[in-house]
Amino acid sequence: MQIIGFLIVLFLVARMNFRHLLLEGFSEPFGQNGVRDLRIGNHLHDVIARKLFREILVESPRHGQDVDLPRGRLRECAQSKDHGQDKAFHYNHSLQVSKGNSITAVIPVHNRADLLRDLLRTVRAQSIAFEEVIVIDNGSSDSAPQLARAEGCTVIEMGENAGFARAVNRGWRAATTEWVAILNSDVGLDDRWTERLLAGAGAAAFATGLILDAAGHRTGTKRIDGSYDLVSRGACAWRAGHGEPAEGASVPVPIAVAPATACIFRRDVLARLNGFDEQFGSYLEDVDLGLRCLREGLTGVFVPDAVAWHHGSATLGRWNPRVVRLISRNQLMLVARHYDRALFWSCIWPILTGQVLWGLVAMRHGAAAAWVAGKWDAIRNFRLEAPASPRLREFLAASEREIRTRARDPYWKWYFRLTGAAH
Repeated sequence: MQIIGFLIVLFLVARMNFRHLLLEGFSEPFGQNGVRDLRIGNHLHDVIARKLFREILVESPRHGQDVDLPRGRLRECAQSKDHGQDKAFHYNHSLQVSKGNSITAVIPVHNRADLLRDLLRTVRAQSIAFEEVIVIDNGSSDSAPQLARAEGCTVIEMGENAGFARAVNRGWRAATTEWVAILNSDVGLDDRWTERLLAGAGAAAFATGLILDAAGHRTGTKRIDGSYDLVSRGACAWRAGHGEPAEGASVPVPIAVAPATACIFRRDVLARLNGFDEQFGSYLEDVDLGLRCLREGLTGVFVPDAVAWHHGSATLGRWNPRVVRLISRNQLMLVARHYDRALFWSCIWPILTGQVLWGLVAMRHGAAAAWVAGKWDAIRNFRLEAPASPRLREFLAASEREIRTRARDPYWKWYFRLTGAAH
């Protein structure tokens, strides 16, 4: 079986005594020319090992991924190395431009009627009005669906918590406009959010804006919750700019992955790709969709003056065991869906490193069992499915360059240290 070696290694790593590994296992992380030289045995470097243990397991990490998961940006011609030669990473906006700018808001909700009320207030205040607001109720036990009806929204009842992907798919399929705005129920929108995204999108397949942390937005201390998503070779995503001061970005730039927290998509693009993959349920389904767009040559735009704010994991909580289990599973689902065999084996060490480090962060938050359960959920049905994609290779390389430049939390510092790149 093509992945049997990976399954065995991941299973063994997941069952290791992590404390023993961290306190006794790391020596000389870098060899000549920055190549990883990891040694496990008697020649130990306790300072490095103890520092990793302290930063990942003891100190509260500011892990960039908003588990639902610098000033440089992915640029249109980001340079990557391919067999020693410079190779440009080009984005493609090859879609026909329509004169229409009609747009429907699609809002999945599961409880928290208070946050939904706040969002709908900002939806009504848009300088370019939504033609329709569709609220998809994922089995709420509070007054959220009743509130949506009272506010004049179209309400689709799922009858259960069917997951983000399935709910959004029901919503955009009910829309008839050129554009669909996908909005978490715990966001708020600047009055010109829709106007600026539609103006900035141009011929792109999708667009997103600057997403601020809601707490800082209220107090005037503006910090970035997210913008666009980047993905490491280890299949862990980082929301670009998370935790940074909200300053610096001023012009639209091309992107590969838009967070489904608050974004707009052309409806015909969603129809062409059959929307979100419902097997993901919730979390990283937006990364999967972005990678499928990338494979098709469809990319988006980050419009920094289209501002929203986000409360973040308001329904279940950031380190809820259910959230951790879904993310843990879906990280490996990204590998299975998008990595061809050659890419998989060339990234085997970053994959193992990224996944185990993320498990240590989960352990720090008391969610180790959920992490293991999620990995087991993925491993049971793991099969590499994708054909080779030069675009994906280039995107992963460009993503890691930007993450390495911008991310400051211990997770990413140790990921790059152990995979052979100085942070």
